[in-house]
Amino acid sequence: MPLVEELPSGSTGLSPKLKNTELESDSEDDFHDACDRVAPEGGETTEFTEEEILDLLSRAESSKSQGNKLYIEDRWEEAKEHYKHGLTCVPKRKAKPPKPTPNGREGSLEDHLPEESESQPSRKRESSPPEEISELEKKSVSLRAQLNCNIGACCVKLGDHEGAVKACTEALTDDPKYIKALQRRASSNEVIGTWSALTSAESDYTTLLDLLPPSSKSHTRLTLARLKPRVQEAKEKETAEMMGKLKDLGNGLLGRFGLSTDNFQFTPNGQGGYGINFLLSKPESCGAADIQFDSNIKPPMLSSYRIETRSDSALRPSNSIRLRSLRTLRNVPYA
Repeated sequence: MPLVEELPSGSTGLSPKLKNTELESDSEDDFHDACDRVAPEGGETTEFTEEEILDLLSRAESSKSQGNKLYIEDRWEEAKEHYKHGLTCVPKRKAKPPKPTPNGREGSLEDHLPEESESQPSRKRESSPPEEISELEKKSVSLRAQLNCNIGACCVKLGDHEGAVKACTEALTDDPKYIKALQRRASSNEVIGTWSALTSAESDYTTLLDLLPPSSKSHTRLTLARLKPRVQEAKEKETAEMMGKLKDLGNGLLGRFGLSTDNFQFTPNGQGGYGINFLLSKPESCGAADIQFDSNIKPPMLSSYRIETRSDSALRPSNSIRLRSLRTLRNVPYA
């Protein structure tokens, strides 16, 4: 049974033929003209009549049907090209208007709303009802999702798992509950094996548990159980690699001052910042620094610090200063 989606082919009166993985017909000029209107340059949109949309969908279905035949024959590269041809015929996805924000910044309004305290009554956020779409738009959405998912299937067969993830993500943009697209994206992310890829796969499998029938959930549960330790292992590995690179970068910068990252020990201060123990080469001297972070910035940015030095058990605080550049460190007394 093929792993690609089948749609009933419409009666188009066309006879597409295979030649160098391209579609040819008696009305090839009309075909390319129509496709140029579907995907014009510059992100423009073009309005079509109902008759034109039906003709475009019929062409896309015909291209998809040819791709399915090639897929069954294990001619995956050619099949993928036919699916791509089909996508050029389907009307483009309508761009969603940007959501209003209080200060003109991008993103949703909810992203910039202050968090509510427990003492405040929860506010009911009104949500606009989903916009109804026509039957032709529904067919366009369904066909576009299936073509992208089939491209993902070809990418899997060709060993291009990054391409499969991208194609299936496009399919899920049109149909977030598309089970085959979720499964293909999750399995490809498992093969990719990075922390972010495995985390995405874990999320997709969790979504599938809500969509699959009870009889089909056991395999997904087993996959999730097997995946969790892989996610943790990848996280620890990539975090260690990142810290190693940061340490190398820090050593390169601090080396100009005769220091290294080994001179600093970070300890959370319980107030959203870190305390730093500054260790000098002299055993009788050590230092401490109070680091303040701006918690409203992600990732947190260093805003100010205060350095104190200790010598012969006498604590001698220096002036509080604001970090301007690394050059500031040259004038900081630390011994």
